[in-house]
Amino acid sequence: MKSKKAPKILMAGIGIMITIVFVAACFAQPMGTRYLGCFKDTYDRDLKGYTQQDARLTLQSCADLCRQKGFRYAAAQYGAQCFCGDSYGRYGRAANCDMMCAGNGNEVCGGSWANSLYELVASVGTGSGDRNLPAAGNFMGCFKDNESRDISGYTYYSEQLTLQSCANKCREKGYKYAAAQYGINCFCGDSYGKYGKATNCDMKCAGNSSEICGGSWANSVYDVSAGSTTSTSTTLGLTGIWRDNNGAIYSVRQVGSQIWWYMDGKPNWTNVFKGNKSGSAITGEWCDVPGGRIEGNKTGSLTVKIINNDLMEKVSASPAYGGSVWTRIYWDASP
Repeated sequence: MKSKKAPKILMAGIGIMITIVFVAACFAQPMGTRYLGCFKDTYDRDLKGYTQQDARLTLQSCADLCRQKGFRYAAAQYGAQCFCGDSYGRYGRAANCDMMCAGNGNEVCGGSWANSLYELVASVGTGSGDRNLPAAGNFMGCFKDNESRDISGYTYYSEQLTLQSCANKCREKGYKYAAAQYGINCFCGDSYGKYGKATNCDMKCAGNSSEICGGSWANSVYDVSAGSTTSTSTTLGLTGIWRDNNGAIYSVRQVGSQIWWYMDGKPNWTNVFKGNKSGSAITGEWCDVPGGRIEGNKTGSLTVKIINNDLMEKVSASPAYGGSVWTRIYWDASP
């Protein structure tokens, strides 16, 4: 008896599923990062700041390493190599980022002489527990300090210091940069870096042990000029990456008064939302979509209040909606 050929429709469907899974892996997003693309590398490395071989490499572990070392970019290559640096792209784009990460077969960690490249845009603690992503601003790196301070516009000390509280204070005082040091010190100013890069930003914030607030004579520096935590104005729009109080990540797009989002609460939930902004309120409807381990089938209404450019809070929801507070972790002011 001749064997039956698989129906073309079934084979096509399998091909589409494989493609979707691979594309999702290619664009896996470690927390506190922005994917920049696949870039070529050579023996004269594109990113030269720091290198580590790791038989259990994941995109998140590479990003965390480069952030701890004070660099702006992280690149995963050949499944098990992590490169850190402050510049990239000398050799142009590549098309062969196709190797799974040694520590996570659902992620892509570059390829042969090809870097999966990420920009580090927010601080993430490396300890256990909640990986808080404050809207502290764009992370500039880890920089040396001494008794003649690198950043000297304004200084304050707090036993409850967090990256957000430091950023808020420096914005309030009108400065462009905020720097956290030794877990408890916050420095504000309009310039930084006169003593060069440091590699010992390794102390947890006194007010949030899941964040890094510099080190001994080392500043975790942030550009805080983009946002404001004291104004209810949203002239810069809500487009960007947000995080709710349950840890889910939201890709938000604002066009005029219309608001869309895609919520990635993997491994459990995913949903989409469409609403309209009127004043400081957003009212719309959400719907569960396939993607999470627990594939929900609910739809509902949701009203959110815009507190400021970096913060939103739930006003009402029917039926109940898990998230209640949203914090911006990455800015994108494009229309």
